[in-house]
Amino acid sequence: MKILMLLVVLFATTVGALCGIGGGVIIKPVFDLVSSYDAASINFLSSSTVLAMALYSVINSFLNKKLDMGNNLFLAIFAAVGGVLGGKSFRLLKSSVSSANSIVAIQSFVLMVLIIAVYIYTLNKKKIRPLNISSQLSKSLLGFALGFISSFLGIGGGPINVAAFSYFLGLDSKKAADCSLFTIVFGQSANILTTVMTGSVPALDWGMLGIMVVLGILGGILGRKLNKKFDNETIDRLFNYCNILIILICFYNFIRNL
Repeated sequence: MKILMLLVVLFATTVGALCGIGGGVIIKPVFDLVSSYDAASINFLSSSTVLAMALYSVINSFLNKKLDMGNNLFLAIFAAVGGVLGGKSFRLLKSSVSSANSIVAIQSFVLMVLIIAVYIYTLNKKKIRPLNISSQLSKSLLGFALGFISSFLGIGGGPINVAAFSYFLGLDSKKAADCSLFTIVFGQSANILTTVMTGSVPALDWGMLGIMVVLGILGGILGRKLNKKFDNETIDRLFNYCNILIILICFYNFIRNL
């Protein structure tokens, strides 16, 4: 089973770096489905892996001068604030809900609803005029909301980020992917650091975590190479296929854990 989980990690982070979906949005529901880890352990494993992948991708983009850090810095900083509060909210949920199955059911349902909304938006994107917000306050609020959601669900960011940046900022698929990965680095770094500093790290298979982080970086390398070869239309199609897969897995996890 661990071999299957590691293959999922490599696939998810490769696709995540290619499309900007982070990878955690695939890792989290699949691990809920096939692993024996609890929700807190899966959140931490997923977040750490996605952070490694996103960090490699962002550094690569920065060195190649393809990342506009200046315009997205406020957004990313507030994603970090949201990430801290999202992680804290998850820990509060975990402490207040006695059933582990209930936590998985809640996370699966919320993620499923969000991905359905993203999927509907993506199918109709050409008909929807983007808002093209420019104020730093609006960008900050957007970053905060996305950071909160990603840490609460343990997904890193995922299709939710890409769709949000497309609609609110008017970015094309590749630029939205880069912006998504940039905010993931800030949001997940803050979430993981806070978890460590507060002594809230769950019981983990540290060997598994180490291998997942290495595979996350490898997935980032493969994803960035593929990103250069594919056009926006191809990336959009792959993005939609991933959304369908995530919706189906989340629906099954939700029904199974009711």
